[in-house]
Amino acid sequence: MSIERGIPQTVESQLRKLGHSVETISGHDRAHFGRGQIISQGSLWWQHKVACSGNETAVNTLHAGSHKECIYWAGTDPRADGVVAAY
Repeated sequence: MSIERGIPQTVESQLRKLGHSVETISGHDRAHFGRGQIISQGSLWWQHKVACSGNETAVNTLHAGSHKECIYWAGTDPRADGVVAAY
């Protein structure tokens, strides 16, 4: 089993106790870990259906006064060359 450098030593020790052969990967060899990218629409704290732009419908929206906004969340793994950009 490969684990990325930075994983707590206690985790590695527990894996070894369970019978796993553990190899710690560091530097450029970490390239096979991560690389997650995501874009999601909505809010975790408000559930309401409204029309966004065009024909889209947002299930989760944030209400600021009488103005309704569609919210997009985006994230990228810092170990890769991804970037979050809005336009």
